[in-house]
Amino acid sequence: MKKWILFLLFILILQSGYKIIPVLAQEDKGAIIIEAKKVIEKFLRDFDYRDISSMMQWVSVNYADTIDNIIINYDKFKSMTEDRMVGLSKKYTGYVSSNVEILKSDVQGNIIILEIEFTWRGFNLDTLEDESGKLRRRVTLAKENDLWKITRWKWLKQSE
Repeated sequence: MKKWILFLLFILILQSGYKIIPVLAQEDKGAIIIEAKKVIEKFLRDFDYRDISSMMQWVSVNYADTIDNIIINYDKFKSMTEDRMVGLSKKYTGYVSSNVEILKSDVQGNIIILEIEFTWRGFNLDTLEDESGKLRRRVTLAKENDLWKITRWKWLKQSE
């Protein structure tokens, strides 16, 4: 009789455990998205501070993208970002990015693809006026040595 009760108890625990697993998986996805968002926010903060060294710590050495059939690796991405920083510094003062929103997310194990939108603002030195807008990006991150790193940073049009 005791064996029968223990067996039924085991079955009940097993069944309730299977119901909990999908909930735990959803919580894990949520935590992963929050972690990835923090990396993106730190990346943008370091960009705003024009701190290329700190910024690039959030980028994977395995960075890989293409723009107009040109392969963009880590070094090329760093160079392009430095050029962008110089251009923005000449045009704007007080340039800041804020309000990162996750529009879409796809978690695939140690890879996460996010579509984000964030606000930028700055004082235009040519027009002497404040300007602002929203930018969209598709960001791919991969888990490397327990840290999320950006492996792709794709510019999107506002309508995409």
